[in-house]
Amino acid sequence: MKYYGNNVFFYEDYFVLGGYVWIHYDTVKKWIRKYRYWIYSATVLLSLGTIPLYLFNAKIMNFHRHLSQLAHQPYIMVYSTAVILSAISVSLKYAEVRTQPKWQRFSKLVRMTSLLSFGIYLTQTAPIILLDHFLTTVNIYVPGWQLLIMLPFGLLFVIAVAWLISYFCFKVPPLGILIGRPNWKKKKAKAA
Repeated sequence: MKYYGNNVFFYEDYFVLGGYVWIHYDTVKKWIRKYRYWIYSATVLLSLGTIPLYLFNAKIMNFHRHLSQLAHQPYIMVYSTAVILSAISVSLKYAEVRTQPKWQRFSKLVRMTSLLSFGIYLTQTAPIILLDHFLTTVNIYVPGWQLLIMLPFGLLFVIAVAWLISYFCFKVPPLGILIGRPNWKKKKAKAA
């Protein structure tokens, strides 16, 4: 039990499954398309199972918060695999429809977000700090179950603010260097 949640076999599972998918990509794609609704359902059910898992780790096993949340637990490996399969399924569906006229605005947003993705990763700390400050302030007045309900809004806030910061840096030379997208050429091109 000393190494619970740090089992190397569960960590390596992702590499083995990734290699299998790479070798048998067409077969795996067909399988995912055929069973996508089962995959989505399993993902939702498994996500609900993470709550009792945490409670088991924290209350029965008496693990500290860090050990209770480790990502390399057997159950989390199965859940993460379902999440990855769901993400692949959604991506395959998007690849089918992205060129249709009604999807053009969304496709443009996806293209821009892919350009900004590293910047979003780099700038997410700022909105996380703001959200932490806000939650620390309201935590006194709001019960825990209401904070849990507000969680999706907190995630959207962090994503949206990080996206906006990255977009600003992307558009304003020379700030693009801060998000891994140097943009001083834009300034030179406008001057010429």
